[in-house]
Amino acid sequence: MALHPQSRSICNAILLALVAVMVSCNNRPSTEPKSEDLAGRYVPSDLTDKRLHVDSELLLRSDGSCELKDFPVVTYVSGGGDVFYYTNSGSWRLKKDLATWTMVIDLHSKDEVQLNILNSKAPYRIAQEGENVEDDILFFDKAKQ
Repeated sequence: MALHPQSRSICNAILLALVAVMVSCNNRPSTEPKSEDLAGRYVPSDLTDKRLHVDSELLLRSDGSCELKDFPVVTYVSGGGDVFYYTNSGSWRLKKDLATWTMVIDLHSKDEVQLNILNSKAPYRIAQEGENVEDDILFFDKAKQ
């Protein structure tokens, strides 16, 4: 059974409204963030478990290069989590993920780290997901100048 064109338009409008609500509820950017707004030095926020960092730092440059210093990355295997600390340089890029934007950090060691971008506009917060998609566990805020 085919939908009447007007019914199809209504369904599309409802679907777009639902996506907009999901994006706003997640407090994640729906439009591509500017690299100039993301560039800067990020340090662990007060929301990050103090046991997961010492002097962790993520430096994002507007040209797409980056540096990580003791940056914790949690990996999950067979129900348990391991923390690895990266000190390396690499590059970063934005990636459209459904209705939001995420950040991918490509390290010269061929490792790749995907991070969530939180806040719908600058200043942004960077976060790594936990074992479940809803559980962000590592939060990084732009350092005060």
